[in-house]
Amino acid sequence: MDVVVDTSGYVPRVVGESVRMLSGRAATYAFVSSVSASDGFPAKPAVEEAPGWACAPDAGPDDGDYGVLKAGCERAVEQGSTAPR
Repeated sequence: MDVVVDTSGYVPRVVGESVRMLSGRAATYAFVSSVSASDGFPAKPAVEEAPGWACAPDAGPDDGDYGVLKAGCERAVEQGSTAPR
């Protein structure tokens, strides 16, 4: 498998497990996030360099709102893609 494109990941714990399960099976895991993951959005402009909301990469569905959880999903993908195989 060349590429996995995750367009619907919402729960960091689940996204992280997906990344780990596909590690070594797919060359690339592309996660589609949201502008809502940017800390301060919509009050502050969302730019690439903006930090994401604070959310653990192993957070569950009740650990935040949409934007917070999307930020946690980003961390889960980043951590999972560098985990030992």
